[in-house]
Amino acid sequence: MSRTAKKWAKRLGLFLVGGVSLLLLMFALLQTATAKTWLAERLSKTFSSGGERTVRIEGISGCLPFAMRTARVSVRDADGEWLTVEDIDSALSVRPLLRCRLVIPGLHIARLHLARLPASGDAPPAPSASGPSLRVPGIELQALRIDQLQIGESLLGTAGSFRVDAGVRISSGLRQLETQVTLTEGRRSSIRAQADFNRLTGGLRIESTLQATPGGFLAALVSLPGEESLRASLSGDGSLNAWEGWITVHAPSLVRVDGTIGWTVDQDIAARFSGQIDPL
Repeated sequence: MSRTAKKWAKRLGLFLVGGVSLLLLMFALLQTATAKTWLAERLSKTFSSGGERTVRIEGISGCLPFAMRTARVSVRDADGEWLTVEDIDSALSVRPLLRCRLVIPGLHIARLHLARLPASGDAPPAPSASGPSLRVPGIELQALRIDQLQIGESLLGTAGSFRVDAGVRISSGLRQLETQVTLTEGRRSSIRAQADFNRLTGGLRIESTLQATPGGFLAALVSLPGEESLRASLSGDGSLNAWEGWITVHAPSLVRVDGTIGWTVDQDIAARFSGQIDPL
């Protein structure tokens, strides 16, 4: 090896060692209490919007960014606090990042309280159609668990508390979306849904079930009388432009529905139903 080549190899080695050392130093600084407090304050300011929306993030801890815990996140507007999230634990896989994929093995939330919808002025601005086109990386949220999803009475007219289990997978470039979610209210109510969408083929598959028993949130929401229960399901395949599925709804002494349901999109959107609807 020539003297010049050795000189450049030495410089390259020093550059790599310096870069790795800098990354290790930044990682170490990120684990300090001061850095975590600064990060919470910075994120709070970033997500806030003047007097219309105030976001407060508190108690960031853990091994950032791969295992982070946040004690509390609250969002308020001019009418007060409308969203509270407590005890958030998240994990991030390292290896998929090298392939430009974001994989979150688990996201656990102890309590999410949605008291009401925000004031109309608090809605985020719609994205500009003339803005730059962003390439979305592959994202996979393998497991989302919310121990308590609390819905305020002012939102739907009755209060409810659910457990949520879900998962989401988005391929790079939004080519494919797969999602499944389950909401359970003890043994009184349950909602299960799964949807798969392929942007390249336009294919859309939906599977969902709903069950409500007396004393639960869903029963109160649809005003089921006495000891009545409700069962419903929807499943089907198709595309965003032409989808068709089978729907059933059974609520003794109220209604029974069995039939096909679907839509087509041409210049207009046309919905259709073919089957039987029997008020009981």
